Amino acid sequence: MAAINARLRKELEKLQIEVIFPKEQANLAALQITSSIVDKIKEGQQDDPELVKLSKKVEEGTTQDFTVKEGVLRFRDRLCVPNNAELRKELLKESHDSTLSTHLGSTKMYQDLRSYY
Repeated sequence: MAAINARLRKELEKLQIEVIFPKEQANLAALQITSSIVDKIKEGQQDDPELVKLSKKVEEGTTQDFTVKEGVLRFRDRLCVPNNAELRKELLKESHDSTLSTHLGSTKMYQDLRSYY
């Protein structure tokens, strides 16, 4: 058990997560990691004229491919990224450099990004 805890601690340290184990026993039921990039996309959608038009169409019920979930416009469950060069650059950087993502070349990275954005 001690070897498992040590290995788990090492993996969590790589992710910069600190877990305190009372009396060396703990149960980790769920761990959810979110990125602030989604909040930035949500804010940016309010400033993008095309995405604002699409959001209105969703409200009117005149489009089926687009939805709004948790205040974020999505196309078939993929986030609609505003036409903002800095935000897109940040998105690519986070996807490439994040300790939570792994990529085996540009094709794999593209496929990972494509499933969300």
